[in-house]
Amino acid sequence: MKISICTSFIGTLDYFVTKGDLFQRVEPKTSVKNEVSDDIDYYLFTNLNELELVPYVGAHWTIVNVSQKPDSRIENDVQHSRYYKFQLHNYFLRTNCQYDSIIYIDHYLQLNPTVDWSAIAQDALNQANDDNLALVQTFHKDEFNSIYFEAQKIISGCCDSAANINGALDFLYMLDPQIDLQQTILFRENWFFVYCPKHRPTRDHFDVFWEHYMNPKYTTKRDQPLWNFLFLLRKKTSPVTNLVKYLDNPGIKERYKIYYDETKPKSFDRMISIGGDCGVAGGLRNHKFKEFAYPFDWNVTLLPFIIKCFESRFTIFDTVLNNCVKSGNQHFKYNDLIYFYHDNMNVVDESFREKYKKRSARFIELLESDKSLLLIRKFSTDTIKDLMELEKIIETNYPKLNFSILLINNVHETENPSKRIIHKYAERDCFLTLANDVYGVSQEKSYGCVTDTLREYSSVTFPQP
Repeated sequence: MKISICTSFIGTLDYFVTKGDLFQRVEPKTSVKNEVSDDIDYYLFTNLNELELVPYVGAHWTIVNVSQKPDSRIENDVQHSRYYKFQLHNYFLRTNCQYDSIIYIDHYLQLNPTVDWSAIAQDALNQANDDNLALVQTFHKDEFNSIYFEAQKIISGCCDSAANINGALDFLYMLDPQIDLQQTILFRENWFFVYCPKHRPTRDHFDVFWEHYMNPKYTTKRDQPLWNFLFLLRKKTSPVTNLVKYLDNPGIKERYKIYYDETKPKSFDRMISIGGDCGVAGGLRNHKFKEFAYPFDWNVTLLPFIIKCFESRFTIFDTVLNNCVKSGNQHFKYNDLIYFYHDNMNVVDESFREKYKKRSARFIELLESDKSLLLIRKFSTDTIKDLMELEKIIETNYPKLNFSILLINNVHETENPSKRIIHKYAERDCFLTLANDVYGVSQEKSYGCVTDTLREYSSVTFPQP
């Protein structure tokens, strides 16, 4: 696979040298040469003089002077530099260069030289189709989670004026008034990404972005609000993973140290909810990690019921569905252990039974595989000790399974003797409350809690319903 690693900078030498210094100065400024592959070309697109860049740019980099604007609609340096971020495939097409994969990084980022970029790009290409782009990005490093929130951060950080940002938001609203700009989404970071330009739908997505970005009605020079909006507008997805761990800047390692913690797995073939409320399934959906529906996605489930399911290899559902009664809000429940809040309120009929039979069979197929699974449990009072009982049952009944359990609770755990259980604490208002045999929770808090936690992890992504 032939690869190009590219960066762009339009501005002054002083800004070139000092940009990114909060991540600590590294010389030379640009990335060192990759040690895995010799079939990589390096390009720096800039208006600066090649001679004055010599102390800051490695000899393996080709410096391309781009003082002339490649698009007559470009009005400022930021837009000029963005051309060599989002239109690299068109630049190379005009210069008769063909690359299987293009890696873009901001110029001050230092790539780890031992990364096999061919493998990462090939994996993205293998997953690609008309709706799943051959593009690998990382989740936003500062955990921005909505287009509106990102826009407000741009204003508060003095990166653009409120008038320009609000004008841009108006433009996005004009493109599709049905898209909620405040909704929690998997927010992609643009300082570093990998894409395969020979995949036509991926190329098209970049080109659609550029046309909107150049539209005078998009009144900001900032690209991320529009970039993330277009995934919603065009109903596209793409792999989002932890690319931050491939950066060697000392300050990044310190500031975002959680992304470098490899003591427990961070990437999984699939992520599955094991209750206790629909916030887990909602968080998975926000990240596009949800492939199918499984038995515990849209219910309230207490841990003893989850344990009984795994102990019985899910045959307990035969008993459950024959012995349901009405709960406080007239939805069905079983033995105060599972509440069916998203199902038929009137009767447990054959379609009800068939649905849970299919979901259980689907889950069992995964459990009997050798895939890596992250099983996610969210309940305020469940403890690591409680989950260790479930851990042992899964190990016994499904010996081939490579699994971890993510427990999100409201307990300050001081010890974790399990090698499989990952513990995360969350505030009390993220969890269920019970009154008059009715469970309730803030959907925003519940979904948001899981969505934020899952930013640390990666998995295969899928189109969502």
